[in-house]
Amino acid sequence: MRPKNAVTSFFLIIFAIVICGYMLISVQNLSRASQIRATGVTVSVEEDIDIISVDIVRQDLSTYGMKMMLEDRNLRFCDYGSQLACTASVLRLHNIYYEVDTLYDFFYTNGLYPKDTNGGYKDVVGKAVRYEYDTDTYNSMYKNPYIEKTPVFNSKDIVKYLKSGVPVLARVTHPEIDRYWVLIIGAHNSDFIIMDPLSSTYGSLSQYSSRVYEIYTFISTTDITDTAQ
Repeated sequence: MRPKNAVTSFFLIIFAIVICGYMLISVQNLSRASQIRATGVTVSVEEDIDIISVDIVRQDLSTYGMKMMLEDRNLRFCDYGSQLACTASVLRLHNIYYEVDTLYDFFYTNGLYPKDTNGGYKDVVGKAVRYEYDTDTYNSMYKNPYIEKTPVFNSKDIVKYLKSGVPVLARVTHPEIDRYWVLIIGAHNSDFIIMDPLSSTYGSLSQYSSRVYEIYTFISTTDITDTAQ
């Protein structure tokens, strides 16, 4: 029979190995996520995927006025303007209807955009600000649909969402702005199909070199009925 101390030490060693392995994987994932956010991932698709029919929501309508205007631009768009337009489009699949400017007010009022020391987005248009949704705040308030962020992803993840009927908000690089968002809604002829908030028709991700830096999804839940109104 083994001494109790030997058995205890054995399990402590196993436990320590598991913890160290978990920490190592976590560090690697954080490093990988940072790399993706900085340099992006070139995504590809080899099969056709049924297009998820979404409303085209433009972000450059004159009715939005200066609220969505980036300084020294003649287009009414900015870094978070495209994000809001894509979000407004996908929320309509869940029977939640906002125009881009009212969605902006809703997110700002409810703290879904992180605030900086100057008080938030309304005070820092055209300056360096944080662009990510406060997903925890959103998910604690309006859980149907909830926002899911996937910091480490590849082509297969996007395909998986699309095949489940879930559009993918993807950050790309626009020729005139570093951070620009489109909504991936399907695939055809080896190219992802997108809703581009600066276009009146569906487009293709290859317009943006098929390179993606961040993805978000809005996913329905069946056990929670609380929705944004």
